[in-house]
Amino acid sequence: MKKIKHKGKKGALLDEETVQMLLAAVGIAILIVLLYALLRPYINKEDETLKGYMGLLQEATASADAGAVGEFLIYQDQDAALVYFGNSSVAVINMGGEDLRFTVPSTYQNFACMCRKSTAAGGKVCNKKFCISLKHPAEYNDGVRISEKFGIGFNQRVFIKKENDKYVFNKPFSYFVVSQEASGILSSVSDLYFQFSNGNWSWSPDKINWMKVPVLVVSGGDYNGKSPNQKNIEIIKQLENKNFEEGKEILIKNSKEVNTE
Repeated sequence: MKKIKHKGKKGALLDEETVQMLLAAVGIAILIVLLYALLRPYINKEDETLKGYMGLLQEATASADAGAVGEFLIYQDQDAALVYFGNSSVAVINMGGEDLRFTVPSTYQNFACMCRKSTAAGGKVCNKKFCISLKHPAEYNDGVRISEKFGIGFNQRVFIKKENDKYVFNKPFSYFVVSQEASGILSSVSDLYFQFSNGNWSWSPDKINWMKVPVLVVSGGDYNGKSPNQKNIEIIKQLENKNFEEGKEILIKNSKEVNTE
């Protein structure tokens, strides 16, 4: 007959401690599951927001590839930012007066990513799920300088065009409106719009097709082949080789409004 061994007091205590540890582990696991369940809708919403903006970027670049002008705007989520890294894995971008250091894996070349400013401030890498390799190199034109690395933040609208196998992200510029009728001579061209971009003045009858000063004939659109009236021709000629301040002085004397988009 086998003898039944009874555990001593020490063995019983060890078993009790083991059970308590197991129960604690189970409790922690349950808390983690509950916490994830509570946060999951918020996490998924953030992911869907960034995913949606990546889709907008792809649509805008596709429009540029087709010869049109694409548009991109982060209209919600103030923590989101579109960052273009060029041929580097690091981009230091000033946003809201603060220099933020965005990073991606070193193997990434010509990538644009939807990143989070809070992630950059914490020294973390942008999530590769929200990065795409662009078909062409890109640059940002703010009207004064060209940047090969750049960031687009909340409520910063940009227009994307393809020029010489490169995507140009253009900041909307202030423009001056000169009324044809107010100038005393009516013609087939409506009001004229003037803007200063990349060191040069240009004009347009429709804010879509822009002619660089001193060109006097419209190229493209409904007004193709037409010219402004004599008064505005004189203004166009005066703007040649003028910097922003000099041209602004000329236009303020003739403009019925100054508009900033």
